[in-house]
Amino acid sequence: MTQADKVLIVYSNPSDTDRLRLDKEHRAIDEVIENLKLPADAIVRRHAATLEDVVKALAESDYSIIQFSGHGSDKGFCLESSDSSSELLTAEKIAGLLCDGQPNLKAAIFMSCFSADALPVLIKSAPYLLTVFGTADDSASIEFIRMFYTTYFKRGFIESAYLFAQQLVDPYLTVVLSRRALESGGRVLFQVFPEAHGDPLLVDLDEADKDIEALAISREIFLESLARKIRVHRRIFDHPRDRAVLPIGQFIGVFSWQNAKDIVRCHRILRIRPEVDDHACNVWGDLAVTYNDVAMSKYRWAPSYVLNDPRQLNLALNEYQSVYDYIVEKAEVIDVSNSYVPEQYRLSKSLMAANLKMAERKLDSGDFGSAVAYLESALSSFHDLLDALTDAIAVGAPPTALSTNI
Repeated sequence: MTQADKVLIVYSNPSDTDRLRLDKEHRAIDEVIENLKLPADAIVRRHAATLEDVVKALAESDYSIIQFSGHGSDKGFCLESSDSSSELLTAEKIAGLLCDGQPNLKAAIFMSCFSADALPVLIKSAPYLLTVFGTADDSASIEFIRMFYTTYFKRGFIESAYLFAQQLVDPYLTVVLSRRALESGGRVLFQVFPEAHGDPLLVDLDEADKDIEALAISREIFLESLARKIRVHRRIFDHPRDRAVLPIGQFIGVFSWQNAKDIVRCHRILRIRPEVDDHACNVWGDLAVTYNDVAMSKYRWAPSYVLNDPRQLNLALNEYQSVYDYIVEKAEVIDVSNSYVPEQYRLSKSLMAANLKMAERKLDSGDFGSAVAYLESALSSFHDLLDALTDAIAVGAPPTALSTNI
């Protein structure tokens, strides 16, 4: 379990529907929390939930898993209305709420009858989706949920938690595990298992396929190197990134992801130009590693309330200032940057200096929101320098044959 893991369970059993033993499921969850010594707020539960309760809960926090337990159909899930009768929350509305309100969600679980029939719509809800095929036996559902969360909070992986739980209740209950990224055909996908028994990452190689072909790369050797690199850099996939530059053996990969549990897109695969010397390669490597490190500054991924605490922002400001000093004072960086990308070097260091100065002013005045904006602009200027240097020292497929997204 990671520190950010949090679960929301929505219970609903309106008065005009058959009684479900949601109280027993609640007790089973209590036992999981007690046995594993989980924090009290690790699993948040909302009973007799209305649409207003669901919307409020989604607005209050970010969750790794959201579960709906109660009655449902292929059309959606039954919530309570103001008079305690049933009100259908359509599959379309659920998918919209989760997509818009929980962009970093790992999994959505629908423990209701025939929810698997709504899969074409619900698949939009989260990277992983658990739905029930046919009717949902009450006792089996409770045992599935007990085993699923016990395994998930021990191991931190959706797929292994699902497999243990399904084996426990088979054949009394059939829960279907679906993965959103696998529902869109036509792309070149590569599956990487970062850890033993861990949830795999799916890498979309469609954009980079022309690079692989143009550079005459052995696909088997490249994919083996990519898998090894992703395992080593597994930590950076915990947060969204745009155009992250990663060395992959003798190659350079450019990747983006919003939620790595969904899909990681590989935009480019590049090779160092043969005329580039070790001196330039070393500087490029230093900049790439430095950028990947500072891009994971704690303030960028902290809950919004943390940003009212200037200590995190001051730490980031000092960290970014150290990076700026490195760029403008290190002789090797100055030499290589002026040799390969002089215009971008002058622009990036000027913009970094200006944005860091403004970030410091905003912090001193207590305007923390603006301070964050200027810190992000300083980081973006650093990324522009890394991008430009990558383009200058590396080569892929001819530009006319590629998307320009890098």
